[in-house]
Amino acid sequence: MYVERTRQSLGDNIAGSFFAAFFGFVFFVGAVYLEVWNEGRAVKDHQSLQAAARDIISVSPTALNPANEGKLLYMTGMVVTKQDLEDHDFDIKLRALRMIRKSAMYQWTEDSNSDTEKKVGGGSETVTTYTYSKQWDEDLIKSASFKRRSGHENPDSFKFPPHQYTAGDATIGAYHLSAKLLEEVPSVTAYVPPRGQDTANLPASAFHKIRVCDNGFYIGDDPALPVVGDEKVFFSYVPANRQYSLIAVQSQGSLTPFKGGGGTTFDLMEEGLVSSDKLLQGAESQSQVMTWALRVLGIFIMFIGLLLMAAPLSAVLSIIPFVGDIAGLGVFFMALGLSWSVSLIVVGFAWMLARPLLGYSLLGAAVLFLLLTFGRRAPGRK
Repeated sequence: MYVERTRQSLGDNIAGSFFAAFFGFVFFVGAVYLEVWNEGRAVKDHQSLQAAARDIISVSPTALNPANEGKLLYMTGMVVTKQDLEDHDFDIKLRALRMIRKSAMYQWTEDSNSDTEKKVGGGSETVTTYTYSKQWDEDLIKSASFKRRSGHENPDSFKFPPHQYTAGDATIGAYHLSAKLLEEVPSVTAYVPPRGQDTANLPASAFHKIRVCDNGFYIGDDPALPVVGDEKVFFSYVPANRQYSLIAVQSQGSLTPFKGGGGTTFDLMEEGLVSSDKLLQGAESQSQVMTWALRVLGIFIMFIGLLLMAAPLSAVLSIIPFVGDIAGLGVFFMALGLSWSVSLIVVGFAWMLARPLLGYSLLGAAVLFLLLTFGRRAPGRK
């Protein structure tokens, strides 16, 4: 644990607040741009999926029809490959459409917690506590950015980084499946190393101690007592020589992924006999999940931006601490209401033509948020 104390005068706080306000404005503009782009993408993808449901052509994979070039096709059949996918480090060979190697490393992580005490006269003192712990993470944690680097160093790279292998000769009947299409298929089957496998002869064992552990490989001395730099490696794959149902675009004898008008590439290939309607419903759900994730992100960025834009006012009013606290509470609710209102306006306008009822409902909700945020009369005012 490491504790850092910093003191700021009124002048420091006011000067810093103007820098914060500038970045807040940048955040606000960026959030509006993100929301406008996101809703435009969502509307276009929604319209593309509706058009796909009307225009899709159901075909048999046994024969390729040149007249369908560039068109959206639905088919079901056996997807086969004669290629074995190999991972030479761990001597794994699988007859599969795609094989994925995932890695996790035991690393140091840094958490910080700041507590600011306001002083009479507008100054403040901030106490920041940095704590360090170890955890498994699939991403590299850069210890160079830690406040206290000594004794908390992480490796700069994985010994066995994540990797993906894709069959180059996969076909469904007369159609070749492009690598981009196979990359969109979720990896659903975990590869479990044989129990008691002799790992001493693995190529990876030439420089590292490896053992089978937790349905994967452990790189290190003792899985029960991991040390920083130890790794876990797991494999999964998409089985070949099974029946799949898919929706894809015919392109020069190959099948390529369907991309919506908003630029989203959809996962439209599933194992088994799956109807085209169900595949398109899955694509609609995929688009909605992405849309809502970006909506929430946009609202959050806008909220933070508005808080930062009000920083100069909060800094001036903090000359008297309790007045600054009251002002800060008001700014918080103002930023919350305004961020929701602006976001609802953006979403409402975006969907007015595609789905009028939804668009106008959201605009109505935006007006309600604005009235709740700014429409309250001051006490005693008539």
